[in-house]
Amino acid sequence: MAGALLDTAPRHSARYRDLQSNHHAEPSLWRRVTAGVHRLFGGFTAPDPKAPLRQLILSYLALPTEPDDKDMAGNPILTPSEAAVNEALRFLDLLSSRVPLPVVGRADDGEINFFWSRDGVFIDVGFYGDGHIHYLAQVLSLALDESGSMTFPTPALPRSLSVAIASLSRSE
Repeated sequence: MAGALLDTAPRHSARYRDLQSNHHAEPSLWRRVTAGVHRLFGGFTAPDPKAPLRQLILSYLALPTEPDDKDMAGNPILTPSEAAVNEALRFLDLLSSRVPLPVVGRADDGEINFFWSRDGVFIDVGFYGDGHIHYLAQVLSLALDESGSMTFPTPALPRSLSVAIASLSRSE
């Protein structure tokens, strides 16, 4: 009787044992089964939702620079600098997981932009690699309309920008 109480070995179905012994025959199904087991028992880690944005920002370092490239106004087209990429990555890491992810892009003047627009909230944050964060924050419901720039990285974002970003998590 005591042996029965101590027997805690997991009991698997015949199908599971068959898959385990023949995983080379059905590798995709075996991966799905083991992934499900990992999720059930805590071995599963969720993917980083910011990873695609991080990869996009890093990809700006690989853009070719052609001295003859000009925009429609005749100004030279600049690729984002390594400093701009580093500032943008730092900002991305500051964003709470409760905030919807922004649209990230680059401008012809070398700026990396973060952009949100939804339900009366408009936020544009940019980095040139000059050691500053440049921003425009508008929240209609709070009568907030402010733009500016300040040294970045910084221990705290400008209050108006923090309030605008926080309002995104409430407007979902």
